[in-house]
Amino acid sequence: MITAVVVNYHTEVLLRRLLSVLVRETIVDRILVVDNSDTMSAERFPKTAILKPGKNLGFARAVNLASREMSSPYLLVINPDVIPFPGSISHLLVTAQKFNCAIVGPRFYWDMQKRFRLPPAEGMSLFWKTARILAEIWPHEAELLSFYWRCRHERFWEATDPFWEPFLSGACLLIHREKLGGEEIFDSRYFLYYEDTDLCVKVRNEEKLFLCDPGAEMMHLWNQSPEPPEGKGRLMEKAETFFFLKHYGSPYPSFSFPAPSKPIMPEKSRYIEISAALPEEVRIPVPEPGYLEIGLNPYLVPFAQTEVRPPVFVFPEDPWRYMPPGDYYLRLYNRHGILLQRFRLKKS
Repeated sequence: MITAVVVNYHTEVLLRRLLSVLVRETIVDRILVVDNSDTMSAERFPKTAILKPGKNLGFARAVNLASREMSSPYLLVINPDVIPFPGSISHLLVTAQKFNCAIVGPRFYWDMQKRFRLPPAEGMSLFWKTARILAEIWPHEAELLSFYWRCRHERFWEATDPFWEPFLSGACLLIHREKLGGEEIFDSRYFLYYEDTDLCVKVRNEEKLFLCDPGAEMMHLWNQSPEPPEGKGRLMEKAETFFFLKHYGSPYPSFSFPAPSKPIMPEKSRYIEISAALPEEVRIPVPEPGYLEIGLNPYLVPFAQTEVRPPVFVFPEDPWRYMPPGDYYLRLYNRHGILLQRFRLKKS
């Protein structure tokens, strides 16, 4: 029923772990690995074939290459840094067939113990890009965007039945190839980033259904792919520019916003500063049961979330070891949504 497609770019260690799981999935009849880095050894897994294009095709073209080499009705696009929990791929297939979906996606955790819930896919639009820019300038806009994102995050994780989302993450998608028109899954003009966002816009414009299935759960490590020669930031910027050209007819327009009257919310004095090299050095007092959120910007869009209980939260080893060194922002909320404390974490 399903051919799994994995794109490798210097992710051999992660890939071997994923393949050891996929080969045990009885509904996955074939696994295709597109070796963009040309570094896969002769090591073989059952029902697995390695496609060597001879150069780095990027993500979209690599998936399209694999799609042309398969005959299964369903294609499972899955990243090397993803691990499906037992039964999750079957859940995706059942949902796809029951609701006649073009695409179905899972929900992701940051760790195998399912302590950290990862957010829904952000996607991109004129509305979203403008909101992110304003949040970087005006404290009031940052508060509003943060509130909107927390509402969306709660809806995403409270659902118990398959539900519609405006965007799904390309880290794992079960795709009905015929409903997308055949072999070409993604727009091959994208090299890396925004392929999944573009696909969701295309399917939505064609009034075909795509859903998130809460019964399908997977672990997804964050930011584990190596830095390409062009740089991730540059590739993302290039993909975003093309996205706006394709869907809006021009690059994102330049707006002139008035300068903020004060620094972005919240001021530095409102943070508790934490510096840590080891996870056990991150000890956060918890006065009452609630939630701890962690993100990369002061307004925490997006964020990973975990439940916490008194008297103290100690950061676990996993996913700490997969977090790149740098600055992180944390918020502690109680169960009524009341903010208890903000933290700035510097991981060394």
